[in-house]
Amino acid sequence: MNKSILNLLIGIGAGALAGATAMLFLAPKSGVETREDIRIKYENLNYKTSEELNKMKGKLKELQEKVSRKN
Repeated sequence: MNKSILNLLIGIGAGALAGATAMLFLAPKSGVETREDIRIKYENLNYKTSEELNKMKGKLKELQEKVSRKN
């Protein structure tokens, strides 16, 4: 994986974590509501991450096949 892409992903993850932490301390909701919001956001993030990883795996597989055909 390209180093700049890895740095970008690390930055996005750190930003998401900082945003989630700020949300916990600044949320005007009850603990139950906040936990439910966090659960829903986690599930959405988990789903989107899985989708993106599957796309990346497919692209890597295509690239691997192209490289092996050229050799």
